[in-house]
Amino acid sequence: QVIATATGFGGDVQLAPKQSYVSLRRAKQFATVGPASGGRLEVGLNLKDVATSGRLEAGSGMCTHRVRLSDPAEFDDEVIGWLHEAYDRA
Repeated sequence: QVIATATGFGGDVQLAPKQSYVSLRRAKQFATVGPASGGRLEVGLNLKDVATSGRLEAGSGMCTHRVRLSDPAEFDDEVIGWLHEAYDRA
């Protein structure tokens, strides 16, 4: 669902599978999608200079922020908005 949404932002989205996650790229990486602890899905986002709040946590490694989803219903308009913002910035 996350990947389908991101690829719908534009024809320039590239998927780069890695060992433990999938990198979403445009001119540069804007997000990652992969497994997290406890059976959750982690969406990493590159949102430089955006404050963390609520579900939008500080990231580590390749992404500045992350959102952990434990249910498909948690992939809502708020998360899609952050994903789209990361896409726009790439």
